[in-house]
Amino acid sequence: MKFSITGTRNKLAVENNLPFIASMLEKHIMEIKPIEMYFGGALGIDMAALLICKEIKKHHNLQTQLITVLPNTLGVLTDNHVYELLGNSDVIIPLNREIKKEDQWDAYHKRNDYLIDKADLLIGFPLDGEDRSGTMSTIRKAKELEKYVAVYSIKESKDD
Repeated sequence: MKFSITGTRNKLAVENNLPFIASMLEKHIMEIKPIEMYFGGALGIDMAALLICKEIKKHHNLQTQLITVLPNTLGVLTDNHVYELLGNSDVIIPLNREIKKEDQWDAYHKRNDYLIDKADLLIGFPLDGEDRSGTMSTIRKAKELEKYVAVYSIKESKDD
């Protein structure tokens, strides 16, 4: 089985929910033991999930391939982001699509379509109450395609 992960880029929400995110990912990984896991490569959930899954893989001695799919190339990212991706991904797949507003961010849509296509299960971590986002669009599309979808909304504040 193959998993893809999508989620918010909201750094505060991700930081405030790391234990919850880690527990949900570990639950799915240990129940199913996927052969491949796909990540979108963005800051926020994508990077946090990649780091969490690498630790789970190492701790449980799993053979799961951790695959990062980029809408463009490594060349458009900051050096620190590149180093994190290279140091934690088993495979990086650049889709080589220019990221631009003029085509309504088509590069991101193509990346998300790739994540959906590869997944038997899509695990989503949207920001609670955010209905119009790339994460929610990806979740809706996966459901339309009758993929298995697990959604765990996260809140920005610890007090919510």
